[in-house]
Amino acid sequence: MHPHVQKKPVTALLTPLEYAKPSFTHMVISTLVALGKARYVCSQNVDSLHLRSGVPRPALAELHGNCFAERCQACRSEYMRDFQVETIDFQPTGRRCVRPGCQGVLVDNLLDWESALPDDELDASIEAAERSGLCLVLGSSLQISPANEIPLNTRSKGGELVIVNLQAELDMAADIARCCTLPQQQGVVAGGAA
Repeated sequence: MHPHVQKKPVTALLTPLEYAKPSFTHMVISTLVALGKARYVCSQNVDSLHLRSGVPRPALAELHGNCFAERCQACRSEYMRDFQVETIDFQPTGRRCVRPGCQGVLVDNLLDWESALPDDELDASIEAAERSGLCLVLGSSLQISPANEIPLNTRSKGGELVIVNLQAELDMAADIARCCTLPQQQGVVAGGAA
């Protein structure tokens, strides 16, 4: 490198998702899950950062999919990649399942805007919210339907709702709202004490 040329860091807006790292908020969520204080995480992000932070897949709904994941159409096995899958809207990726005896077609796991949310992820999120005594909404503006209605399931069953975002739309339904600013992070944690 030339002695007069200074290396400048790549801005966050230009950082490819492959190089994105879990934020402090991701790590707090992962810790809450590991400690049994949060039982389920529902995310609208497609960046795989909840998985990278350590949230186990069975405790995570990725409502809009994951740009690093493929699923087998035959056996439903999921494959995490270290690259963004090239297709969108559950289209064949050109790869096959390697599970013994399967060889099913792999499809991307990324929702297109016109597509409905995956029933399994949505149903699990609603069920977790209904069972939860506390729902934390961290960084979501709660403007995208039907995901924005999931936290209300906790309230309708007598649980508490805490919203941490200065732009959230459901503040009137919250027990605590706008208490502080966190790094930009969309997600819902439906948890509560074990």
